Amino acid sequence: DGGAMFFQRHSFLTLTVGVTVSNVGMATSGKTLGILTGSELVLAAVYYVVASFLGLLFSIVSATRCDQGIFTPLSSVALILVNMITGIIIWEDWKVIDTWIGYMCACMLMCCGVYLLAEVDVIEKFLRNKAAEIVGQRPAYQQQTETDPGDKDAGNTDEGNVWEETLETTRLTTTVPEDYS
Repeated sequence: DGGAMFFQRHSFLTLTVGVTVSNVGMATSGKTLGILTGSELVLAAVYYVVASFLGLLFSIVSATRCDQGIFTPLSSVALILVNMITGIIIWEDWKVIDTWIGYMCACMLMCCGVYLLAEVDVIEKFLRNKAAEIVGQRPAYQQQTETDPGDKDAGNTDEGNVWEETLETTRLTTTVPEDYS
């Protein structure tokens, strides 16, 4: 359904922007708390509280509505980029940057680090979800099986119980060799 894909795409973007803007807002207003006085300090503190609340709200909603394997790395990259732009514009980092190539390369290295630390291949997963949408299937993270509540095999898919497979994979990757002291 085209309407559902439109909503999913825009809610993903909205949640990414919401998490990013609230995190940058908290960092920026938090930095000003030590600089400002009087009514400006009160306004910065109120903004910090509002940004914190909105960040929490967007994080909760994104945890239930988005594939975290894609959302978390992409929102982290967005946060890095917006922090870089905020630093240049608001905190006047442009005055102290000696080499713009170095600044851009440091930003690129941080973004590549997020990609390397991601549990899944974000680009591959994103492309697989897009391919599923193109052929009219729901992405894997949105597929739910309909089972009888009394069914002992509830939660099983055609490939087997995903939860058990995940636990087995975790056990295999976290076992310590016996000769390790």
